[in-house]
Amino acid sequence: MILFLNNSKIPVNVEIASEFRYRKPFIDPKGLVITISQSGESIDTLMAMRHAQKYGVKSVAIINSIGSTIDRESNYSLYTRAGAEIAVASTKAFTAQLIVLLSVCIAFSEINNKNTNEIKLIKSNLFKI
Repeated sequence: MILFLNNSKIPVNVEIASEFRYRKPFIDPKGLVITISQSGESIDTLMAMRHAQKYGVKSVAIINSIGSTIDRESNYSLYTRAGAEIAVASTKAFTAQLIVLLSVCIAFSEINNKNTNEIKLIKSNLFKI
């Protein structure tokens, strides 16, 4: 979130999916909701995405499971391709999700001509990984 705010100058709200639709959040129809789910079947995440879409918000899913419900119902999908989840605490899926989210932040920063030295350094280090 800090990278979005500091480098792309895009205002961001982070929400817990299970609470999103119950607390009556401000929803900007011109906004974008990014849903993150390893399985693509997380019911709280799916319901939060549907709630935002009901107000005309476009959705991007960061998911590992191609063809999952969240994949099919999202406007756009970014696949982590981390492989099958073997354990509940799936470190590889979490790490892949962070890398995709970081890549999205870099892309938005570049689109908004905010390609600062910090973004260049992060991008360089990300390619090394």
